[in-house]
Amino acid sequence: DALLDREGRLCLAGHTHRRMNRDLGSWRVVNPGSVGMSFTQPGRAEWALLTFENGDVKVDLRDVPYDVEAVLAEANALGHPSTDYLVRMLKHPMP
Repeated sequence: DALLDREGRLCLAGHTHRRMNRDLGSWRVVNPGSVGMSFTQPGRAEWALLTFENGDVKVDLRDVPYDVEAVLAEANALGHPSTDYLVRMLKHPMP
């Protein structure tokens, strides 16, 4: 409801790791998902391409694969303090 009381037409959000592209009243609400810890597509970096033309916005939700094992090996080599957490989240994400 707080969003509907504001002026504007586009809300870009993040943090939840959940993709969204929907209309809410006069608003378009977009969350591109997660670049590194997708809950629905492990090993894929999610992002959005927005195209603005004639006052309209086109939203194209996209994703590309990335090498989870390489990321984990680099984190381990750097002595990352939360490697166990990264293994869980990157290989077996839970919403």
